[in-house]
Amino acid sequence: NRTKYKTFGDFVPRLLTILDSVTVDEVRKKLGLSIVKYKVTIELQVLNMNDDVYLAGNLYPLGNWNPQKTMMTRASDFTRTITFQTYPDVKIKFTRGSWETEGIVAGYEDGNNIELKPYRDSTYNFEIVNWKNK
Repeated sequence: NRTKYKTFGDFVPRLLTILDSVTVDEVRKKLGLSIVKYKVTIELQVLNMNDDVYLAGNLYPLGNWNPQKTMMTRASDFTRTITFQTYPDVKIKFTRGSWETEGIVAGYEDGNNIELKPYRDSTYNFEIVNWKNK
């Protein structure tokens, strides 16, 4: 409504009000996306027993691509793990806390996002072969 909202900036407060009243599931339904969630466990093999590893991804529980928000748990000297609930379309990367120290993962050496498409509760295994800027 260009009469009521002369600029996009004029519309932003109304848009935020609308977004506050809508759930993620409602948005996903409108977009034709699945609202089923699955339990996903990720196990990551690291090179150094002292490595702290963060999981960044396209979901709120994964920090919305914040490279230092979601730390993985140390399961053993060379294994890090994390379990979370997700929709069947999640993208992830591993870091040591910044994009400058992003993990180079076996099978994903090109640096693209790792896409997970679980259709049931699943465990995924990955291995860091190096870190950027090491």
